[in-house]
This record gives sequence, structure tokens and C-alpha cells, in this order.
Amino acid sequence: MPDKPSWFLELPSILESLRAMRAPVVGRAVIEAAFGLKRRQAIYLMNKVGGWQAGRTFLIERLKLVEWLEGQARGEDFAIEERRRSRLHESLAEARRTFSARQIRIESSSLPSAEGLPDGIELRRGELRIEFAGVEDLLKKLFDLSQTIASDYDDFCRRFVPE
Repeated sequence: MPDKPSWFLELPSILESLRAMRAPVVGRAVIEAAFGLKRRQAIYLMNKVGGWQAGRTFLIERLKLVEWLEGQARGEDFAIEERRRSRLHESLAEARRTFSARQIRIESSSLPSAEGLPDGIELRRGELRIEFAGVEDLLKKLFDLSQTIASDYDDFCRRFVPE
């Protein structure tokens, strides 16, 4: 599938501005401004939709352009592109939310105590107690606990999980 034009996802705002106009025809300069295009791109678009040249001026019927754009907005390509953009925005928002957490470096430093748990962690049936000095220390202890559990899950369940 070829790349979509730069204005493709701006269709709703472009349509809104064209509908607000009262002139029956619009010129190249209006197309350039509304679509954010350069001269040649605007002329190409106008020709594609049925525009014409009057002297040295390129014109297009405003309502014909609006009708063509409405068809583009109803098309599957536009829906696909909107979904793609939505997923991209969601991914960026997720990356922003998790950025500071990803900057924290967690290194396992605690060794298991006699009970088989990292120091500063007490676990009884139905109760977990962790002593920590700050957020990073808490994360280290939780990481160490998860590693201890992963090393012998069955033993952990037998000793600490209520049935």
C-alpha cells in the first residue's frame, strides 16, 4: 500500500474549513493552505479531483472537492490509517508513562536468609512484610523475592501459600 498523503488524517478539519467557505470555487492558494501542500502538490490534487486552469490560475469547484474528500473519509484506507494512528498514540502514551520506571536499574544484591527468603522480607501464610529504605530498595527486594520464588516455585507454594 503506498504512503498516504500528509493531509490524509487532517480530512475532518479540512472538510470543516471547506464547508465553512461560501465561494463556489477555490484556487490553488486555498488548497495549499488548507492541505499544507506546496504549489505542485496542490495542482496535482486539484487536477486529480477535476480542477482546471483559467489563465494562470488553477481552480476547483468547492462542493466537488468536499464531495471527493467525504468519499475519502468514508473509505477503508482512512479507517485503517485512523486505527494505525490511534495505536501509535497509545504506544507513545504507554512509553511516556513507563519511561521513568524503565530508568531504574534493579540489581539483585540480597542473599536468601535462613528461611530461604531475601533479607528484610518476612512471609507467613497470608502475610508479606518487606522492610525497605526507599522505592529502589523496595523494587530490589521485590525482584529478589520474585527470583527466590522462581528458583523453587513448588517449595515456595508448600511453605508460604495458604490452601
